[in-house]
Amino acid sequence: MPELFEAYDDLDDVGERLKAADPAQRRVAIIELGNSGDPAAVALLDQIVGDPDAGVRQQVALALGEFDGPDAAAALARLLVDPEQAVASAAAQSLAELKDPASADALYPLAAHSHAFVRMAALRALKELRRKDSLKVALDALRDPDASVRAQAVGVIGFLKLEEAVPALTAATSDPDAHVRRGAVSALSFSAMKPAADSIMQALSDRDWMVRETAAACLGSNCEGLSAA
Repeated sequence: MPELFEAYDDLDDVGERLKAADPAQRRVAIIELGNSGDPAAVALLDQIVGDPDAGVRQQVALALGEFDGPDAAAALARLLVDPEQAVASAAAQSLAELKDPASADALYPLAAHSHAFVRMAALRALKELRRKDSLKVALDALRDPDASVRAQAVGVIGFLKLEEAVPALTAATSDPDAHVRRGAVSALSFSAMKPAADSIMQALSDRDWMVRETAAACLGSNCEGLSAA
């Protein structure tokens, strides 16, 4: 087996190149850190999330997507609120790749952020982490004025597959937004409770064809995976 990082310069050397005056050189060093596979690279990347160059910050967000865990999540959380949309979008993309449930703690405050994009991205990331204590955050987000945030909240709840969430999901099948209703129908398919089945049946008459199609699929099978759509 090749030694970790043997195809790249020593981490200390790469860390020095992160201080280069040329943003292009800093971006190259960041790419090397992302490709290194060395968890110690996360601390170096965290040190430059405030770089003055937006292109560098975007590269940091992408590089952090190669790592998992609360430290990477905390750095990405800072980049998610970056004033440059390209940086924030890259951070959202990387956050969605997280799998370590411990990463959720860095995301919970963002679910109440003033910007809908940040709230949506935080909930999207929480969905994959499947932490039971995400339920309260998601239930609160079902009251969000932004439909995209509510849709992600339904996804979080659906992935948790908790019977106690059935009443909230049932209510969400009457949401004004079709994407939210569709997600709620899909999420209800995990439950054997009668209210869940009744709501799915009622969705067969929804005014939106996608919701009706999802309801039919859920009644014909367990529609596993539709809630991720």
